[in-house]
Amino acid sequence: MGQAYCCENNNEAVAHYPSVKPGRCPAVRPQCPPVRSGFRPPATCSSDSKCSGSEKCCFDTCLQHHTCKQPVW
Repeated sequence: MGQAYCCENNNEAVAHYPSVKPGRCPAVRPQCPPVRSGFRPPATCSSDSKCSGSEKCCFDTCLQHHTCKQPVW
């Protein structure tokens, strides 16, 4: 079974068992890139099933939330 991280927003409850897509989340970045003016962070996700295609829901240490990322094989 997958792990749910709860909600894209604070009002959304996890109402199902999340799916787990193949692959692993990428390694943690050794340092965070500088934030540019007008930067809009990627949307949050609660499980792999909330990500499109083969993307996985992974924790990003720089953003401090889960977001969809390309898997590592």
